[in-house]
Amino acid sequence: MINHKDVKEATKKNILTEGLVATYPFISSSICDTNGIFIGKNIYNNSLIFVDRYDQEKYKNANMCVFGTSGAGKSYYIKLNILRYRLFGIEQYVIDPEREYTGLCNKLEGTLLKLGPNSETYINVFDIRKESIEKGEKGFLANKIIKLIGFFNLVFGELDEEEKGLIEEKIIQTYEKKNINFDDKSLYKNNENKKIFKETIDMPILEDFYNILGEDRKNEKYQIKLLPFVKGSLNFFNKFTNVKLNNKLIVADVYELGEENLKYGMYIFTELFWDKIKENRKNKKAIYLDEIWRLIGVTSNKNVAGFVYKIFKTIRKIRWKCCCNNSRYFGFI
Repeated sequence: MINHKDVKEATKKNILTEGLVATYPFISSSICDTNGIFIGKNIYNNSLIFVDRYDQEKYKNANMCVFGTSGAGKSYYIKLNILRYRLFGIEQYVIDPEREYTGLCNKLEGTLLKLGPNSETYINVFDIRKESIEKGEKGFLANKIIKLIGFFNLVFGELDEEEKGLIEEKIIQTYEKKNINFDDKSLYKNNENKKIFKETIDMPILEDFYNILGEDRKNEKYQIKLLPFVKGSLNFFNKFTNVKLNNKLIVADVYELGEENLKYGMYIFTELFWDKIKENRKNKKAIYLDEIWRLIGVTSNKNVAGFVYKIFKTIRKIRWKCCCNNSRYFGFI
């Protein structure tokens, strides 16, 4: 009687999706990459999540954006990432506008770069570093001029094509005073019959550029805007680089710059760290841009935003990771 066809027809009922799901024993999945770092727990089954963002076979790229309201734990999460990647020996570079990573940097024996009125560490914006172009390529000065135009776009305001041409001409003259030109050989000097790359002391500084501008009264408006950087409250930009950059963890503290001048420090360190992560393609590296809206938001300009965009687009191809932390989601997109 139980298997009678008439009984089946009389009692059959369609099952809803909600009921069908309840009969399926596997309701969640988990991620546990072999060389991954712990990033949290699965909210459905409490299993541990380990992610290897450098696994190119599994993930398209290692880039990451962390969004959340103030106090949600964005910086805390980034600190845990830095700590765990440090154990793997991965080179990491952090731009810190809120002085949130100083303690971690000191604990991990990293290099702390402070930029501000009370700083004792300096970075020369006119430095040309050997790692600024990749091995086998040419064009040290041409590459540097492009980056300096981006910096001066921040200092002078948005430059039109005519102004860019003028500023580039003065940049070239500034380097020529130091016997540096478009011939890459000019970046090397002889030392005991060996050719070595010129040091920061051999490079011009902002004051040299300021003086070149002063040779023509037509450039007075640019001199006036540069005055704080050369002789005023921002004269810590007018220094030779005095720190070694060979640590696997470098944190750039730009907290003392204040909101108005923060963009200058963030641009300089973004350029510096971009040069560092290009130094050796074989090594895994990561760059962290905290509160990235300050670099690509309304207080910045399209040249700077384009430079950051280039980093994100390029870095994915070469086993590196760029991580940005942002509390302004709509400003970001």
